[in-house]
Amino acid sequence: MISTALSPKNVSEQFLTEQVSVGWPWRILIFSVIIFALSLLVYFGLRFGYGPYLESRSESFDQKLTELTQTINLEDQERFVNFYSQLVNLKGVLENHPFASNVFQFLERNTIDSVYFNEANIKESGRFLSLKGFSVNIQSLTEQIAVLEQASEVESVLLNDVAFTGGVTGFNISIIFRPDFLTRPL
Repeated sequence: MISTALSPKNVSEQFLTEQVSVGWPWRILIFSVIIFALSLLVYFGLRFGYGPYLESRSESFDQKLTELTQTINLEDQERFVNFYSQLVNLKGVLENHPFASNVFQFLERNTIDSVYFNEANIKESGRFLSLKGFSVNIQSLTEQIAVLEQASEVESVLLNDVAFTGGVTGFNISIIFRPDFLTRPL
């Protein structure tokens, strides 16, 4: 007798698995072909349609520019270029020009009544100011140094020399300003 477990019907049912869906791979292939065709269409449209259009526009602008340059004589063109060059150079100079007048305004605001300066030298970088002057006494000099040190524009104040002559106190101090002090007007 033949067992029902080995019958051809049961064997095919045993080894038969899910049916493979054939539609998905074809759909992906068709979608890929459509995307590729659209990419080719866009490429050839840009290459042979938009490219020549841009070239013709560029040539027409070049022609208009040539016509415009011919309407202005050479001498006027040279004068304009020289003027523009001078403006650019002036702008560069003014942007990098230190505002030394800031020092005078600073000294007017930060000098006490019993002190006067008779010599001032600004060093090449513009951040260092050397001052020579006289004060009524040493107390006035220390007050002046304290006022200078408290100013927001000052980085540090150095007392270089003190001399007592004829009832007055002579001094030499150096002021180091913050880097941006002379770069903009007060």
